[in-house]
Amino acid sequence: MARNSFARNKNGFTYRGDLEECIKLAQRRIDNLHLDDDYITRMYKDAKRRYEAHFKAISTATDFIECAKAHLEKQKQEAAQTEAKP
Repeated sequence: MARNSFARNKNGFTYRGDLEECIKLAQRRIDNLHLDDDYITRMYKDAKRRYEAHFKAISTATDFIECAKAHLEKQKQEAAQTEAKP
């Protein structure tokens, strides 16, 4: 019993076994992959949402640090000015 398979190469496609069986194999593979379309789409959207949330959180924390450091420096300057006044 010959094993049927196919693959893409740089010059086109190669196949092993009966060509008609390889065509049927490719069609079954397409049908099976389409069964997962909704799942893959949902996983992609979830991963994209997590990716965006991750980098947004980094950006938010970075922006907060910059703002907080500026505010802290301003507080220190104001405290130094009130101590300098007699």
